[in-house]
Amino acid sequence: MKKIILLVFVLFFGAVCAFAQGAAEDKILKQKIAQMLIVGFNGQALSPSNPIYSDIKDLGIGGVILFNKNADITRPNLVKNIKDPEQLKKLTGDLQKISRTPLFIAIDQEGGLVSRLSPSYFIVSIYSARDLGTKNDPVLTLTEAEKTAKTLKDTGVNLNFAPCVDLDINKKSTVISGFRRAYSDNPAVVTAQARAVIKGHDKYGVLTVLKHFPGHGSAAGDTHAGFVDVTKTYDQKELLPYKTLISEGLAHGVLMAHVYDKNIDSEFPASLSKKTIQGTLVGKLGFKGLVFTDDIQMGALKNNFTLEETLKNAINAGNDVIVIGNNLNYDPEAAKKSVEIVYNLVKSGEIPETRIDAAYAKIMEYKNANLGRKN
Repeated sequence: MKKIILLVFVLFFGAVCAFAQGAAEDKILKQKIAQMLIVGFNGQALSPSNPIYSDIKDLGIGGVILFNKNADITRPNLVKNIKDPEQLKKLTGDLQKISRTPLFIAIDQEGGLVSRLSPSYFIVSIYSARDLGTKNDPVLTLTEAEKTAKTLKDTGVNLNFAPCVDLDINKKSTVISGFRRAYSDNPAVVTAQARAVIKGHDKYGVLTVLKHFPGHGSAAGDTHAGFVDVTKTYDQKELLPYKTLISEGLAHGVLMAHVYDKNIDSEFPASLSKKTIQGTLVGKLGFKGLVFTDDIQMGALKNNFTLEETLKNAINAGNDVIVIGNNLNYDPEAAKKSVEIVYNLVKSGEIPETRIDAAYAKIMEYKNANLGRKN
């Protein structure tokens, strides 16, 4: 009888230990997945009642993205994140305080019409990319970039989704040419301008992210609104700024466009395409930095893929960071839903856990080297 009791105890104890170990491993996996998310939120001050509070403190997301204007037409009363320098500095500081690891605090501060920081309140460049490209003076561009980057640094923003290295090919494009976001249609001018922008941000330790790979400048449509096909308009010279800046070691991050090119991938847009990311960006161009999706709530993905399909294909394709803007369509549960979906996809074998590990390692390597460790 004693042997039977002992055996039962050993089996029970072993089962408890195995359960505890499994639970611990699951918790670590979810933390790694959460680090892959940059999420938008509402409010100009942080409070425990804001969903982003628990997303950071409990879930452990990797970063946030800030906006100055609400773009969710279904909820016109939502207030975004930016008012003035003093408010922004306090907000970013409060966000960092509740995070176990340094947060990516991201923004789209290209200059010109794509500026989250208004020159009326912040010391930032007033020039659009086209303005600077037309002048084609890298010294001026460097000076302007340093001005902007210093303000970002001083207000706690450490990641800028800029410069835009799209070529100004399609003059009828509303989202690129129409917003004066391209420096030029000449790859050499675009490269020179982007190089100056990157160096200006590097001086103040602000991560730059080249966009929109493999190129959005030849597109007629807007991926914010829906499906955009560049199969007949894409020009291989759109890769040249990336090729040069990667070879010079200046491409720290690259943001993937949601454009579709059947000549590269007949099934998926670039942001969900392994052929585009692993085949072209990593394979042909040798990029080793962080790969970001464009906002996965944009129409090009949202109208054509479920959230599960988007997350599965984005991660399997090679994206390290998933951007959920939460501005076009606000969802307070977006981060939690995404972590749970990806966790289940890993458990079912549809996303290899090695893919999560690789992305997490790249993210933490960058954060530890550039944003500092947290105890």
